[in-house]
Order: sequence, then structure tokens, then C-alpha cells
Amino acid sequence: MSARFASGSIVDKFAGVAHTRGHRNLPLIDDCVSSFECDKFAEHPAGDHVLFLGQVARFDHGRQEDSLVFYKGAYMMLTQSLRELAAKGQLQPRDLDQARRLVNCMLLRLACENGQPGDFDAIEANIRQIEGYVAPEDREKRAEASLEFFRLITRAAHNEVLVVVSESLTTILRHLLNAETTRRFRPDLVPVRKQILAHLRARDGDAAEREMMHYFDEMRRGQAK
Repeated sequence: MSARFASGSIVDKFAGVAHTRGHRNLPLIDDCVSSFECDKFAEHPAGDHVLFLGQVARFDHGRQEDSLVFYKGAYMMLTQSLRELAAKGQLQPRDLDQARRLVNCMLLRLACENGQPGDFDAIEANIRQIEGYVAPEDREKRAEASLEFFRLITRAAHNEVLVVVSESLTTILRHLLNAETTRRFRPDLVPVRKQILAHLRARDGDAAEREMMHYFDEMRRGQAK
């Protein structure tokens, strides 16, 4: 729901969302944790935004829930749950690998359908960046650029829900990579990334998915050595 109302691509945010009318005919989403119905008290220019100050006319709260916080590209409720599993040793590498495969293959297919030329150009620039990080001291930059490769595919999919899931998995993966001291340069994966990009530009979802599976297979073989 949060992603829906934050999306710039959805014009009528309330279409299909269960809601009632409240103070001054304001729409109130059904089954909310809390609601604040306000009159406009003041408005102030703030860069490319306008800051509205509301005077609360009515307030109500429903069920008790943890706060939903969006932080560093992910919803912390989901991310924190994954972190806790990892901390308890309950997040198995096999499960994480399977989840990443499934999510990224879905994203690839959507990127083939929804991606714009600018999205693909950004992926190509990222691959060139990865190619340039060859020195041993570039290890951390190379790891971050490799994660950025997947983030760019996520953005090219233009699906807000899958963005949330993918970013949460990426956050956990970053923590695991930071704890790893034996990462090595994998120049053999650069051509695989280029093939994935070529299939994206060709809008060939089947070929892109096969190449992505090949990428993860090579990653797993490299980690086993």
C-alpha cells in the first residue's frame, strides 16, 4: 500500500482501495493502524516541494502494529526480519540463493517488457564500471557495483512491489558480502552480464532468464572452490 501511494506512475491512488469519507469528505483508507484528519493550517515552499502543515481535527487508531519505516532503499519491517533470521543462523545460503534466482528472473522478464532505453544504458554503464575495478584494493567497490547491476535491473522492471522485495534481499546480501573476506575478482562473469543486457535490449525474456540462471550457477561454483 505504501509503495502504491509513493508511486509516480499511478494517477488515481485510491482506485480499487477500500476507503470511506471522513472530515471535509477526506478519503480514509479502511483498516488503518491510525488516521489523522486535518485542516490545512499553512503551506510553505520547500525546494521542489510544498510543505503543508495540518491542524488535526479528528484522530483515530485501530489495531496495534509495528511502525513501517523505509530506510536505505528497503522497508525495514521485512529487512529486519531477514536480518534476525541471518543473526540466528536460520537464513540458509541455499534459501537466499533460491529466493534471489526467483525474484531476479521475474524482474528480468518485467524489465524486458517495461524497460526503457535509458534503463538499459544505465546497466551498460554499470558493466563498464565493474570491468574497471580490477585491482585488489577495488574489492569493495567491485562488490557494490555488482549489487548495483541487480538494482538497475530492478528499476528497469518498473514494479514497485518487487522493488521492495528485491531491495530487502540486496540489503541482506550486502551484509553477508561485507562479512566475507575471501571474495575474488570474477572477470568470467562480465560476458554473462553483457549477454543478459543484450537479451534485455532484444526483449527476449526466455533468453535473459536462461542467462541469469547461468550467472547464478557460475557464482555458486565459484563460491564452492
